[in-house]
Amino acid sequence: MGIKDPFDRSYEKSVTGTIGTLNSVADKGETHVGYKDEYRPVYLSRSDTLRGISAALTLAHGQGRTQDVKSLMAQGIQRLTFNSQHLIMLSAHLNDPAILDAGFPMKQETMAKNKVSLLDLVPELTAKYLFASKVIVPQTMVIVMRRAAPNAVVELQVTENPSDESSWSKYGEGMFMQSRVELRGLGSAKRIYVRGRYHEKGASGRWSFVVSILIH
Repeated sequence: MGIKDPFDRSYEKSVTGTIGTLNSVADKGETHVGYKDEYRPVYLSRSDTLRGISAALTLAHGQGRTQDVKSLMAQGIQRLTFNSQHLIMLSAHLNDPAILDAGFPMKQETMAKNKVSLLDLVPELTAKYLFASKVIVPQTMVIVMRRAAPNAVVELQVTENPSDESSWSKYGEGMFMQSRVELRGLGSAKRIYVRGRYHEKGASGRWSFVVSILIH
């Protein structure tokens, strides 16, 4: 009997999805047992490699460099595929389902069986313009959040340079319970990037895929 794939591969269909998964897998890989030397195959990509591809892909996407985006997308997806296949086989070999908790999005049926907590999920963000009388409101953007639970608390961070981790900062007080948040007072003619993560019982979850929009 073959080994079932527990991971949701839909991230491969979008640039932001691939960027988010690269970062998520990189974060988990820092301490994950599957990356230890005794289990590590030569084709497994470490966290710094995944973050490097993510940063390059984010920059190329923001600058509209289509060919570079295609190349980096292919490279990132291939490395994620190699890593995920290694973790699936290691999990089966050691009979340890916890190894699958490696930063990859899980299929809904798998999450239900394993009772994944809110902190193992990520909010789905969409960046939009705010309109007034059919005219874009300047220096403003709207983040629409699709949350996993009605009362889920989401932390939002913004930056103009997503490849620089130290540049990310909370917007306002940072924590939001609503599904629609207006971000105002932003710099005109600048691309603003936004990410979010769940908070629950004093703990924080994984960062979502990064979304962005050019501010008018």
